[in-house]
Amino acid sequence: MWAIYLSIIVIGLILVIYGITLLIKELKLKDIVEFDVSDIPKSVNFMDTGLHSICLIGIGHKYRFQIKKIFNLSITAPDGKSIITYTPNYKSHFIRKGVICMEIAGFNIVKSGHHSFDFIGLSDVIKHKSTITSDEVFINREFEIHQLKVLIKESVPYKNHFLKIFSLIIGSISVVLGMILLLS
Repeated sequence: MWAIYLSIIVIGLILVIYGITLLIKELKLKDIVEFDVSDIPKSVNFMDTGLHSICLIGIGHKYRFQIKKIFNLSITAPDGKSIITYTPNYKSHFIRKGVICMEIAGFNIVKSGHHSFDFIGLSDVIKHKSTITSDEVFINREFEIHQLKVLIKESVPYKNHFLKIFSLIIGSISVVLGMILLLS
């Protein structure tokens, strides 16, 4: 019987180690460029290939923002080919330097180099809405777009986010449960 309990502990440790490696990979992601919405650069140099995301910085604690309409984003690779962008189903929120950020789009870079960006209608995209419905009556002003910044950063697939959480929770529970069963 103790062999089953030890195997539960070992499987739990493997899951915890896997979750920690995914967490370390996520913490090592680099920011490529940060700019104001009004000062959008025409080209960005990407040194590394892989998944990248476009995020809005300055969402704030009290208010949430909704995408009013789809903005046009075209990215052109150094060889002239167009890169396909996607809008994530799960828009992740994260805190960067004490400011809440939201991922709004992602893309995959296959070849490093200078890529040209064309944001069309980004300033018309954001709608200001209060998180609390009773506050909406008292708030009648639109959010000032110049307070927002855009961040282009390296990203990981969403399945890694969920695998990280799943493996850390299930792994730690199985280690504790296995130790309790082994010691009793």
